[in-house]
Amino acid sequence: FFSIFTFFSFYFYVFFFIHSFYYYFLLIVCFFFFFFQAEDGIRDAQESRGLGDVYKRQGFNLLAIGRWEPRTGFRELLAAYFGSFSGGDDVALYLQAAGTNQEELLRLALKIWQDTKKVGTPPVVEFLQQTIRLDAQPRMFASVDGLIAASHGEAWSQTVVTAMRMGLPVIATNWSGACEYLSPETGYPVTIQRMENSTRGEWAVPNVTHMSLLLTQAWAHRADARLKGVRGSHTVDALFGSQQLGGRVVGLLERILGIVSRRTAEHKVRDAVDAARQKADQARLEAWNLHHFRVKVVDWTPTQAPSTVPTWPWQQTRPPSPPLANAMAIVNSHLVRPAALSRQPRPPITPKTLQRMLKMEGKCLETTVGEFVYQVCLFRNVTQTSSRFYMQHSLGVWDKWELGGGLATQYFSDGAACAASIRETRVELTCGQRDLLHSVTEPKVCSYHMVIETPFMCEGKVELQKDWRNLSNASVVEARLLQNQDSKAQTLKKKCLEDVHGIDDWVVLPS
Repeated sequence: FFSIFTFFSFYFYVFFFIHSFYYYFLLIVCFFFFFFQAEDGIRDAQESRGLGDVYKRQGFNLLAIGRWEPRTGFRELLAAYFGSFSGGDDVALYLQAAGTNQEELLRLALKIWQDTKKVGTPPVVEFLQQTIRLDAQPRMFASVDGLIAASHGEAWSQTVVTAMRMGLPVIATNWSGACEYLSPETGYPVTIQRMENSTRGEWAVPNVTHMSLLLTQAWAHRADARLKGVRGSHTVDALFGSQQLGGRVVGLLERILGIVSRRTAEHKVRDAVDAARQKADQARLEAWNLHHFRVKVVDWTPTQAPSTVPTWPWQQTRPPSPPLANAMAIVNSHLVRPAALSRQPRPPITPKTLQRMLKMEGKCLETTVGEFVYQVCLFRNVTQTSSRFYMQHSLGVWDKWELGGGLATQYFSDGAACAASIRETRVELTCGQRDLLHSVTEPKVCSYHMVIETPFMCEGKVELQKDWRNLSNASVVEARLLQNQDSKAQTLKKKCLEDVHGIDDWVVLPS
């Protein structure tokens, strides 16, 4: 019996010892697992990365998130952090810089620490390798005691707003978007040391000394820092809550719709004014056509029915010539849009041999070519007017004389722009009986050549002047004879029309 009891007692103690060791082993494993993975309250390290890879949390933990570029100001941030703390302080900085590797960050941090010339070890800096997604930022913010952002410029900074909404005290540069919600009551705004220009606009360089002072203040007075975080949360909620944002968006949309409606109404009014102006112009055109018709008398004889054979001398007289193609532009000159001059005419500096031409300064001569009316005002400018579209273009403004080869030419430059270049005109002055714009040509695109005849270019030619006087006298005599002939013809026409008064079939109105 004793042998049997001893056998079972031995196996009982062995079994109990093995099972007790197993339980203790499981307890130790669970302790290490929760110590390293769950001390910051984040269970899922795969989803959030959290601070689960940090072996020892400090009493005051700061977080900095951004992209590795000059705008984010990581150099100023590390300089302020190393200037405020050393290895003996219960503080840690968790830095997540996207777009760089850990070796580069380590080299930068070591160089900045050496520049401080402090003795001993630097404070704790942990570089987070993986990028923190937006949906994981709230759980990350819940694991730290404050956020620091030394950015040179932000449009709005969603990271800072999210941290403030969660009640974290924020240390950020007092510039750009942060000025809307960050103040000494709701956080720690860092003053600006200087402004500098960049490819993205004007940047603000934060004051490293002031940032270091604010870091020390937040670390030493943690209760005040938490109070600032609570105030910041209420401020962000009041400024950017769903109701407030909805009201602001609605207000902006109403403002945009008001601007669009006002511009639409302005366009409608402008279109109505243009339509009324076009209607008035059309009415003026119809009125002009109505009051400027020609009377054409059908050929007839006093004793027979109307015939096509002319029997009276006055019937063989040519009727007056029809109006010129540009008559509309001349009569309705108020419809023409005057051309704008690109500059003022230059002074009329003239050689001694052509001083007599100064008497023609400002005198304008016209001629018609097709639908265009060309006008030259000597020493002033040259214009081209369209009788179809009531448009006027500047062909040049007086510039200088061009003398050579026995020719005297006035050069007009800086006219209106055209397809190829800027319009210009050369006006050649020649000897003539009277002042006349003789011809207009366009040798090349946008470059015009005109010829003006004037007696001022004939001084010294006595014989030619005598011929001009004879021709002028002959022209006067011819004009008087034609005037007398026209007067007799009009009298005869009036008498014949009185004989056939009332026969409307023989008169066509208008032609």
